[in-house]
Amino acid sequence: MIHPIVLGSGHRLFGPDDEAHRMRLVACTPTASGVLMAIYQSTQLA
Repeated sequence: MIHPIVLGSGHRLFGPDDEAHRMRLVACTPTASGVLMAIYQSTQLA
């Protein structure tokens, strides 16, 4: 779920040494409150 908020400062969710992963957006549904219900799928081969 993606909530529409504005952040000015704080702790990083991912560090600079974390490995990046390619993801593809599969589906996205907005709710009445502005929250997005998003489903992602990894594009990397296992």
